[in-house]
Parts: sequence; C-alpha cells; structure tokens
Amino acid sequence: MKIVLPLLLSLAAFTGATAEDRIKSEAIASEISVIGRSGSPLGTKIKVEGTAHLLGHVEAGDLMIPSFEVVVTKVNEKNVEGNQRYTLEYNDFCRGEPKLIERPKDGDKIQFFAYETGTMSGIPDHLRSYAPFKEGGDFRFVTHLVFLETINITKADPDATGQRR
Repeated sequence: MKIVLPLLLSLAAFTGATAEDRIKSEAIASEISVIGRSGSPLGTKIKVEGTAHLLGHVEAGDLMIPSFEVVVTKVNEKNVEGNQRYTLEYNDFCRGEPKLIERPKDGDKIQFFAYETGTMSGIPDHLRSYAPFKEGGDFRFVTHLVFLETINITKADPDATGQRR
C-alpha cells in the first residue's frame, strides 16, 4: 500500500527528524508518494498553464536556445495559490529538431504537459566548512517541472510587454 505524504512532511525525514521518523530513499516513489508544489504526486503527468518569462539564452552547439521561467497559474485546470515559479531550461523545449519546436517568447501564455520531480539541493549546515564557497543556499528539497509537450502558446500583446515581435 502506497502512502501519500505532503512534501513538507517528507522533508522532515531529510532535515534532522529523529531516527524513527526518517524515510529511506528507496521507499520514495515505491512505498510513498511525495506531493509536489503542483499539488500532484511527483512523477505524475500534469497539465500546466502559465506565463513564460525569458531568463536568458544557453549555448547549444551553433544555437542560442532560450531559458524560461514559467509563472504557473493553473495545474490540471485548477488555479494555483501563490506565485509558483518553475524554470524550464533550453533542453526542455528541444526534443527532436530544435528548429522545429515552437518556443514561447517573453510574456507568452503557455499550456503544456509536464511532470514534477525533485532533488536535494544546497549545503548542509554541518558541512559548510568544507565548501570552497558559501553559495548554494540552505540544504533543502527543491522541485522542478520536466517539460513533455506543448499544448498551446498564446502570443503576448507586444504593447503590454514592451517587447517587439
């Protein structure tokens, strides 16, 4: 029987909970489902709606591919609370022939299928003395979306974004 845990409860296992409260990594996804910021279990296909904001460009061979942050407004047709921001890297839009994939531009509304996944990030407090730099943030569990397929892109009004098309 699979146990479903909200993300915050599962974090207790990674951030100093007692030995009785800890969860073995092998149990994640096989015995327990971690609920991500999207409200769905990690690894579940979801429909995402939001606004794409250009972060910059990443060099990929001869191409300069855009990297985006998506401010999510809906997941599976339901409004999301707060200001959920996810980064979609260049390769998330480059399956197959990159030149054939339509990519959003800054301010475009985008609908797409994705799944949420996560990883531990940052530097644990008790190991900071070993880090050659003090960047990396607190040790925490972070999630991100993995792009699967574009459903629709609605072009932003160039007058509203100040961008030229």
